[in-house]
Amino acid sequence: MVRIGGILVFLGVGSLLLPYIGLEIRGQEAVEGAQPWLGIVLALVGAGLIAANALVARRKAATTSAAPAPQSPGQPG
Repeated sequence: MVRIGGILVFLGVGSLLLPYIGLEIRGQEAVEGAQPWLGIVLALVGAGLIAANALVARRKAATTSAAPAPQSPGQPG
């Protein structure tokens, strides 16, 4: 999810900033009328995917550290 989110953020921010320096992303001509909103939405969706991944990882870490694995009888520990 982080890779896809990063790509979306990169494309969204790029589609917003590149026209100011005279460049465009290839294939963007089809959605030129939707700018700048499409770039903003892409960046927000990408950031949401990155944040969702961070939250899932944090919850997973919290549940695994809160409940240690039980040890079998006879094992030192």
